[in-house]
Amino acid sequence: MDFTKLNTEFANMQTTIVKYHNVVSKIESKIKYNSKLISKYETKGKKLNNVEKELSNLYIKLLKNENDFLKTLITENTKSNNKLER
Repeated sequence: MDFTKLNTEFANMQTTIVKYHNVVSKIESKIKYNSKLISKYETKGKKLNNVEKELSNLYIKLLKNENDFLKTLITENTKSNNKLER
């Protein structure tokens, strides 16, 4: 029997899985980085004037929304992967 096609498809699947895990790890690192920025601006915001505080609060809200979106991407993808495994 010739398994070259099967071996090629298996290698392609492994490459796809590695790329998927790389994307997920980049998303998780972005969430971690955003969380650090949020805490930085929350502590820094106490020493600012009113305009700077408003801008800082706006930026914090933006980062929190981005984190929520990225977390949703990961959880939705995990849910869909769990359904495929069943």
